[in-house]
Amino acid sequence: MDLKNIAKYIGKDSKYYAKLQVVRIKTKTEIIKRQILIGNLVP
Repeated sequence: MDLKNIAKYIGKDSKYYAKLQVVRIKTKTEIIKRQILIGNLVP
């Protein structure tokens, strides 16, 4: 599922929350891309 589909689905109820969720997802993915070693190593 891509971000457009997520926004479209959430947007059925609220355009505001659809946009907010997309921004949250983008922000989190940027953090992950910049800090690839974040988190715990699982053996």
